[in-house]
Amino acid sequence: MLRLTRRAFSSTPSPRVAVVGSGPGGFYTAKYLLRDSKNVHVTILDRWPTPFGLVRYGVAPDHPEVKSVQDDFEEVATSERFSYAGHVFVGHPADAPSHTGPVVPLNDLMNLYDAVVVATGCDLARKLDLPGAELEGVVNARAFVGWYNAEPTFSHLQLPDVSDQLRSVIIGHGNVALDCARLLAAPSSHLDATDIHSTAFEALQRLPSKRLIHVVGRRGATQAAFTTKEVRELTELENAALVIDPAELEAGDTEASIEEGKARPLKRKRKFLDQASRRPGGDLRPGRQSRRARLRRSGWVKRGPTGIVGSNVADARETAAAVLEDLAASGVAGYGEGTSWADWRRIDGVEKANARNGAPRAKFSDVEGMLDAAKSS
Repeated sequence: MLRLTRRAFSSTPSPRVAVVGSGPGGFYTAKYLLRDSKNVHVTILDRWPTPFGLVRYGVAPDHPEVKSVQDDFEEVATSERFSYAGHVFVGHPADAPSHTGPVVPLNDLMNLYDAVVVATGCDLARKLDLPGAELEGVVNARAFVGWYNAEPTFSHLQLPDVSDQLRSVIIGHGNVALDCARLLAAPSSHLDATDIHSTAFEALQRLPSKRLIHVVGRRGATQAAFTTKEVRELTELENAALVIDPAELEAGDTEASIEEGKARPLKRKRKFLDQASRRPGGDLRPGRQSRRARLRRSGWVKRGPTGIVGSNVADARETAAAVLEDLAASGVAGYGEGTSWADWRRIDGVEKANARNGAPRAKFSDVEGMLDAAKSS
């Protein structure tokens, strides 16, 4: 049961900060708040009973090395000045999903805490402004990634029925686009020992063995947002071939692109793409605000959906430093709790116990299952 109480000001204040969102932006902010102050108390609130946001619901299941940042976040949660309030929706009641627990308007939260940091990520998917975008078979990457990562919002997504050959086009050439391409192309052996949701795993394996996947972007290789590591992984899949048209690479070589491409990381990426384009292959052709409390932002909600998980470190440090400056003469407010960190540990234990052979966990894709597990002994 969520309890939010207003507390009286104290002559020896121990300021309380609410961080909305438990992804990298939220946890790194909490880390530096707790590290750089000896008396601040931090409560992370999240709409799901489970923590970690993007790391749990956005990182590809075959990237366990990226998910390892959870160990750092687990360390943050051991602080006596840390608490977790899961299954709590912060915002207008009309916007709350049907499966949520307690709903706390942002204005109320700002009355109850000395500072509030919003680190909710970029939750709204961008619409494809093209004719036919509403047709069956057009799936937003936000929904597709959430589906294979067991985010409850997208648990009912279904892939279109394909009998002979899968022909798909992925619009955009960032790391998420290549994640989607890799999971569509991957054989079952590649995903066996991952935490991909079982429903998604089975649906992907039912796709025909012949799969033609195009990755397209509006600009050339120099401006492509994917990393060399991500594109290299496409060349390491069994029974799959990465094909890059040399003419398409050259088409993006404008005077400005050539100058921009002199930076070392871009030179390294272009060298790899040039090498890949010369290999024989198959048919793939990838081309500060102030109210009652100081309200801050961290992570994607602050800077947009750019960068990798580690990009949140410097961002969170900056936000934490600004919050501590704001709190120099603040009072004390109480905090509430939906599902606690102890509840998350019970959910974590059940997911690990239910894992397929070789997989790290079997993630719940429904809130009811999470809450039942939270009550387990």
